[in-house]
Amino acid sequence: MFAMGKVALGLATASMLAGVIVGAGPASAEAGPDGRLYGSIAILEYDNDTEDWNAAYNYPSWAEADRDALDDCGDPQYCHIAVRFVDGCGAVAKTSGSNARYFWGTAPNRFEAERQALAGAFRPSSMSAAGGPGILVVSKCTGNAG
Repeated sequence: MFAMGKVALGLATASMLAGVIVGAGPASAEAGPDGRLYGSIAILEYDNDTEDWNAAYNYPSWAEADRDALDDCGDPQYCHIAVRFVDGCGAVAKTSGSNARYFWGTAPNRFEAERQALAGAFRPSSMSAAGGPGILVVSKCTGNAG
């Protein structure tokens, strides 16, 4: 009986600790003076087949999100902010095939942001050019996104 009590106490303590750890939000989430969270996605296009990207989200301003996204994106000379979002999500998609073009979407939730980006990147088939669905490159959301 005594051993079972220790096991039960140990399980209860472990459950409480797990709840605290899982319940904690992102450490970098800090709303700005306006109470909003900002995010930016930076893209570096190397060529038609490769790219590099970095996303920064849960920042108190776009200036801080932009700076962090650009700092870790790759070559700062060619990296640029592709999309900015506030209290929601941002997504970047590209067209399939050669000469890829990039499109973005923003929305209160990830599904809608991705849908917008992919809709822009979709190319219907035609006699003169190869068509196809868009390719999702990245999507990110602030901690308070719906």
